[in-house]
Amino acid sequence: MKLTVPHVRKIAIAWVTLALLACELPFTFADVVGPQGRVLGWGNSSYGQTNSPSDLNDVIAVGANGGDGTVGYSVALRRNGTVTAWGYNGRFGVTNVPAGLANVISISAGVFHVMALKKDGTVSVWGGSLQSSNIPTGLSNVVAIAGGRTQSLALKSDGTIVAWGYDTATNVPTGLHDVAAIAAGWDCSLALRSNGTVVVWGFGSITNVPTDSTNVSAVAAGFGCGLALKSNGTVTSWGSISNVPVGLSNVVAIAANNFGNLAVRSDGKVVAWTGFGEQSIPENLTNVVAVASSYDHALAITCDLRIDSIRIVNGAPEARVHSFEGRSYYLEYAEEIKGDNWSPVSGSPIHGNGSEIVFKDIQRPAASHLFYRVRSTAENR
Repeated sequence: MKLTVPHVRKIAIAWVTLALLACELPFTFADVVGPQGRVLGWGNSSYGQTNSPSDLNDVIAVGANGGDGTVGYSVALRRNGTVTAWGYNGRFGVTNVPAGLANVISISAGVFHVMALKKDGTVSVWGGSLQSSNIPTGLSNVVAIAGGRTQSLALKSDGTIVAWGYDTATNVPTGLHDVAAIAAGWDCSLALRSNGTVVVWGFGSITNVPTDSTNVSAVAAGFGCGLALKSNGTVTSWGSISNVPVGLSNVVAIAANNFGNLAVRSDGKVVAWTGFGEQSIPENLTNVVAVASSYDHALAITCDLRIDSIRIVNGAPEARVHSFEGRSYYLEYAEEIKGDNWSPVSGSPIHGNGSEIVFKDIQRPAASHLFYRVRSTAENR
């Protein structure tokens, strides 16, 4: 698909080692191509739940949970909108991805079921009991999903939540609106409102949200525990796992479950902790952009480059890239995609610092037929 100015093609979490941005008249960008996110798992692998398929790449989201509430399974969403699942299938068939499932933009791994949000705003569910897998008739305009133990949640474009399944985790508070994100745990559900506050319902101590849970940008829920990522990069945790490591900061993503709570820092490193303290992380786990935690294992998406958006600004190509420390980034142009005749634009390279960097080419004529790519290399240290 190509997009014409002035529209912006937002690539939500697209990880690439080489991105070719084809700029054609009248100022269009082609789809990003190239090898993308890789999945690395750790923890219990008795059913292969940490061993992703050898041909799995282009991954933009992962999920993990317990196929029968105990032994784990894994699920991954690829950039082409297809879903792959592996690990313990269990009696509910959580790894049996429906034939022909396509155009998926988000996934959620529940304890007994898997949810997939499609590009058209509809939802697909497989595995689980009838209560959690029976999608309400006419459900549409969905922008986010979350699967827990026996509950399924769908956030609609109007900021309201539809819940189905059974137990108190499906009892959405009356009048709850203006919701920006959702999360589902073992016996509870969370909603993040657009004002940065958190609403919780269900069972147990997780419903006692800490008073300092303000300015929140993301939420996660696990087995009796809740996590809130704040806009300043710190994390608040409550319930069964409330001991956030001292000094944890610069966090950009979170995940929660029995296996432990996970936090991804802006430098691409992962911090993990349980009710008993911090967990060990694989030594080769670096450049992480997303994580998932299960009953007995965890997953991470790793990459060398993450493109947040590409667009044309004032007639000039612009690429916004999330950088990692220890890497250099280049915006290069050429008249042909094939060949090695690529030249860096002014300002390249930019050294990664764990935050977003912005490339612009203001020297080339806007009407020129040029191709652009973003390239990442390891720095010598």
